Amino acid sequence: MQDLTMSEALKDPLIRLLLRADKVSLGDFAKVLETAANDRNRQLDSKGKQREPLAA
Repeated sequence: MQDLTMSEALKDPLIRLLLRADKVSLGDFAKVLETAANDRNRQLDSKGKQREPLAA
């Protein structure tokens, strides 16, 4: 099983259904994903590990 890119996650019908049920906007969810990705990359950078580029 392969991880979804951020773009794929935002387009996924099941994720959209869950967001709607939880009353979370797509824009807010996109911000959460971007913040998490940026935090992860900062952590990897601080440990001197090579990071993967963000897939939007």
